[in-house]
Amino acid sequence: MNILFCLLGEHFRDWRRRFFILVDKYLLYYSSSKKDKGPKGVYVLNGVKVKKLVDKESNKPNSFRVSWPKREFDVAGTNEDERVRWMSVIEVASAWWNSTAYSEEMYAAEGMIPNFDDAGFPDGDDGDDADD
Repeated sequence: MNILFCLLGEHFRDWRRRFFILVDKYLLYYSSSKKDKGPKGVYVLNGVKVKKLVDKESNKPNSFRVSWPKREFDVAGTNEDERVRWMSVIEVASAWWNSTAYSEEMYAAEGMIPNFDDAGFPDGDDGDDADD
């Protein structure tokens, strides 16, 4: 689990602090509020591309874009090392799952997505109770 910032919002997009977990081919994110019992979002990493964002593409330092053919989202680490590490982990997970034969039934989402209480989140709330 790691804290990253995710550019969220349908109409008003802003950077929000989220907890990210990589489970097999799933990238899950949770808000920092204990009231959430499940992930706010789940991304399947099949066929993703990861790209570092330069200053003119993002107003947040240490940001990168994860993209699929019809979807993308921007994420930022708290420092350069964290950005590099997360980009690498996502690329490796995507490449591994794209090159490995597996049964989708074996990895049903129900059993793969950890409960918020089991995720090891720190106590407390950062005050960001906004819905995504």
